[in-house]
Amino acid sequence: MPDGLPTETSAPTGDLSSRRGFAGSILTASVAIAAIAIYAWLISGGTIAHWHTYTDYYDLLARGFLRGQTHLVEDPAPALLKLADPYDPNLNEGLRLHDASLYRRHYYLYWGPFPALLLAIVRLFPFSSGTQIGDQYLVFAFAAGLLAFNALLLMRIRRIVFPEQPAWTAAIALLAAAFAAPVVYMLGHASIYEAAIMGGQCFLVGGFYFVLRGLEFRPRAGWLAAGGFAWGCAIACRFNLIAPIGGVAILALWRLIRLSPRPRQAGIPGGLFMLPLILSCAALLFYNEVRFGSPLEFGTRYQLTWLNGFGSPPANVLFSAKYVEPNLNRMWLEPMDIVPEFPFLRCGKVSPSRMIREYHLPREYFPEPLAGFATSLPFAWLALIAPLMLGWRMLRGAPGSSQSNWLTLTFLISSLLAMVPILFVLASTMRYLADVAPSLILLAAMGMWQANQRSKSKIGGLGVVLAGAIVLAVGGALIGLLLTLSRVR
Repeated sequence: MPDGLPTETSAPTGDLSSRRGFAGSILTASVAIAAIAIYAWLISGGTIAHWHTYTDYYDLLARGFLRGQTHLVEDPAPALLKLADPYDPNLNEGLRLHDASLYRRHYYLYWGPFPALLLAIVRLFPFSSGTQIGDQYLVFAFAAGLLAFNALLLMRIRRIVFPEQPAWTAAIALLAAAFAAPVVYMLGHASIYEAAIMGGQCFLVGGFYFVLRGLEFRPRAGWLAAGGFAWGCAIACRFNLIAPIGGVAILALWRLIRLSPRPRQAGIPGGLFMLPLILSCAALLFYNEVRFGSPLEFGTRYQLTWLNGFGSPPANVLFSAKYVEPNLNRMWLEPMDIVPEFPFLRCGKVSPSRMIREYHLPREYFPEPLAGFATSLPFAWLALIAPLMLGWRMLRGAPGSSQSNWLTLTFLISSLLAMVPILFVLASTMRYLADVAPSLILLAAMGMWQANQRSKSKIGGLGVVLAGAIVLAVGGALIGLLLTLSRVR
């Protein structure tokens, strides 16, 4: 077998059916079920029964799709169209559909269209007739899907790559993933922004799971095709995910070739894997061409927002290398604010004028409340371990398990490349960190398991690494919940 990998029959068998393995799986499933219940409580503002609707943009687009159009069913107000400059935020206040794109007297969305396609399917059924489907339902569905894929992926990695590690350790990482501050924070204000991001992460992590299943011991075309489809859906939710998905797809192809007895045998599985990704990108470009007459126009230039895309400064101020340093500093180091009343924590706020002055930024720079990874996601500190251990093994000429190395590189590249697009944006906000957090948590889980394999230190009967991981996961979950409660309506 290439790479010196074990055959599938030599994989740990009976582990999940054993008493300890079964108990670990039950614990992981219990964390997932409890998290979903808490998600429902948070997104409903503690009422469970009433889910506040902040936006219903995807529903407006879904109904447009069912009419055979790419614009929303809601038309711009006549008074907006009569303005001398309808893109001027000083003139269109109270008239605009905020952050929608106005083009040729119609509203469009710059967010990925895939969630609207899902809603269009839902609207084909009679039970949805005459009802408003707010974006909060999509946020919840995608959050539950992300949680389920995280649970499946973590249990699978633990079983296949780290079979000697206790089965219950997957629950530690799942707890950190379920309540990672940037992810759970979005449930406190579940609108169109959060729906696009959460959908992208749901399908990104789902793709990780399917691709892992397709490349565990020998190439499996069906699983790889499912992985390619999931990643295509992720891009169709949030186009900036094309950067991390492109990087990890190349790694997956490299592993596919290494696993194949002969390189030519990788052709069919590789083709089935890449075809959905190529079709997804091609469909998005065609969608843009139909809407705006240009395959590379996503609608950001036509947004009705705080920035006039046709005024002074021009729309190209939306993306610039000037924002990399301030956005990077805030992403990692922005502290939380400690307040005397419950819930005691909230995302840190900075003075826009101070940042504009210190970093020489345009006056339109918009820093929203944010808590950096270093303070709000302590479990992510473990993400340093796996890459460092991989680098050390490579320097010593002892690369170790190819499966572990591939997963480490996959989650590392996904984390790093997911950061890149959001560093160049004329804003910094907590929800952008959710583009990175799931991959970072998975990398941290790899670090936890690898470090625990090497460590012999004990605290009582528990390994010091696992004891520390529990503290970081529980502490991070509490931080995530308290920050979210500060935002819940």
